[in-house]
Amino acid sequence: MKSGSRTAWSGMVVAALFLSMHAMCAPPPVEAYGNAPVISGIDINPAGTRLAWIENNAKVTRIVVFDLAGKRELQSIPWPENNTLLYVTWADDETALVQAQVIGGFKHEKKELQRWFAIPVSTGKPQMLRPAHSSFGADLFRSRTSRPGKIFMASEYQAQVVVDMGNSYKLYEVDLASGAGKIFVDGDDSTCNWTVDATGEHVVRTDLNSNQGIRLLVKQGSGWRRLYESEQCKGLEAISISADNTAVLALGHPCEDLRDKLWSIPLDGSPMKVLIGDPSIDVEDVVTDPFDGAVLGARMAGSAHEIRWLDESSERRASALRKSFGGDRVHISGRSADGQKIVVRVDSAVKPPVYHLVDYTAKRADIIKEAYPALNDVKQGSVREFAYKARDGYSLMAYLTIPADKSEKNLPLVVLPHDGPAENDGEQFDWMAQFLASRGYAVLQPQFRGSTGFGRAHAEAGMRQWGLLMQDDVTDAVKAVIQQGITDQNRVCIAGVGYGGYVALAGAAFTPELYACAASISGISNLGYFLSRRNYPTAGRVSDKNITEKSPVHSADTFRAPILLVHSTDDVVIPMSQSRSMARALDFRQRPYKLVEIPGDDHWLLQSDTRIRVLTELERFLAIHLAPATN
Repeated sequence: MKSGSRTAWSGMVVAALFLSMHAMCAPPPVEAYGNAPVISGIDINPAGTRLAWIENNAKVTRIVVFDLAGKRELQSIPWPENNTLLYVTWADDETALVQAQVIGGFKHEKKELQRWFAIPVSTGKPQMLRPAHSSFGADLFRSRTSRPGKIFMASEYQAQVVVDMGNSYKLYEVDLASGAGKIFVDGDDSTCNWTVDATGEHVVRTDLNSNQGIRLLVKQGSGWRRLYESEQCKGLEAISISADNTAVLALGHPCEDLRDKLWSIPLDGSPMKVLIGDPSIDVEDVVTDPFDGAVLGARMAGSAHEIRWLDESSERRASALRKSFGGDRVHISGRSADGQKIVVRVDSAVKPPVYHLVDYTAKRADIIKEAYPALNDVKQGSVREFAYKARDGYSLMAYLTIPADKSEKNLPLVVLPHDGPAENDGEQFDWMAQFLASRGYAVLQPQFRGSTGFGRAHAEAGMRQWGLLMQDDVTDAVKAVIQQGITDQNRVCIAGVGYGGYVALAGAAFTPELYACAASISGISNLGYFLSRRNYPTAGRVSDKNITEKSPVHSADTFRAPILLVHSTDDVVIPMSQSRSMARALDFRQRPYKLVEIPGDDHWLLQSDTRIRVLTELERFLAIHLAPATN
């Protein structure tokens, strides 16, 4: 841990006294929120006889294969600490597939690589799947095929390696037993995506054209036939091949269209048509069948995330499940081939996830595991949408979390802008926001321009607006909450991870009168240096004067509030140097700060030790500078 020259925080004695008094009615411990979810990534095999999931128990992460008939673990496979497990699914009844994230690449430039492993139930020994060169990551395009023991993958970074290793993005057929892959279909240096059916007979290639548009090509004999092309816009993204193998289903918009829709593009060249669309709202995502890849429905933009269904049986099932679980959010994470057994994750903004096995034949639903068992029966903060207007009249919304049993009046407030920035805060359980609420703070999460989930126009409105409109949207949300008397204007702190960390530092630098403190977790302080290392079109051009003017590291003299900087040393998304540079700038200007370096983790706060450390530091920092509500 490193501290600046002014880390002897004022009010230390008062804060210590408050904490000792508060212990008499203490909230859940930090670990209750900070421990990684006990269970995640669960799936059921096609026969409906086995489950596989990722389990975090204390400091050990493992893959569990569970036999439903015998109600016992068939395999328990500890996972190396340098691999972060992300996802598990089944290739067939005897083979589970696991996605892990590792840090790799070249010595001068480390990257986050996604690797896949096949785990035979009989042995429990993971086999890395290597479609191409083993130093690079891989994408999984079809996990369940009609080719026994085979799946379809592509090399994630193949297009970036040296010439003698090939410079095209290839589709591979990968053998589950050996992990080896052979080229199934070749692309070229403009290929960026693949769509393939379960048989491998129908393949669609996505290329970037010279005008920054998209070209969809369908395999035809030994060559390719153009199916669709857009000019100077993103156009349509191929999602899947229809269940009857007659069309490609794609998401997006022709350049002249105003809204993203779900399209059907017939393989025979006949005119494409809209399957799901709305003149006033975008289609954001699709729901697909895990076996044949068929699109079952589309998720619409907006905070409600309404699903409009193509498949009536899926619509009836979704409606019945939501009703059965009291209106909470229900996500189907896996199903058997006959559809008689499904695994669902049930949660809401105020309820941590619980995984259930629903057996339609037995007409029962059993709890598999709870993601946050230490929060059982703990009343969480209430969450509602907070609508407001930006200074230019643009309509926006934020999520407002109020501590349990507190009224919306004169509360201390933590502003928590999300990472991304092309992300959003949805209606799911938010462990960090609820932790802050459990400590007596209201939490405001603005869905500023540049956020996803509210349509293409809203997301694109954030282009090149870091520190400008996007920052104003956060500032205006805070002012609206103050004007309504929900928070005390002298008790507002801003904190965030990644891009949210940049927003926190920018808030302290450019609106110093607004915040009593600011915390940046793995945040960006120097936009110019950050952009010079990667292509980040939403932020701006390196040569833009705003890049310097809106970099907090160059405005350390304007800071008034104490600053907490927390950063993981192995973060390759936003390097540790961003926080160290900010610390040096604050130290030079003799501004109060504290720098906490966390060894051995990446950017995403997925490990329990890192999450607990972050929450612990944040709790201490806020208790000193932003005493929580006591009424």
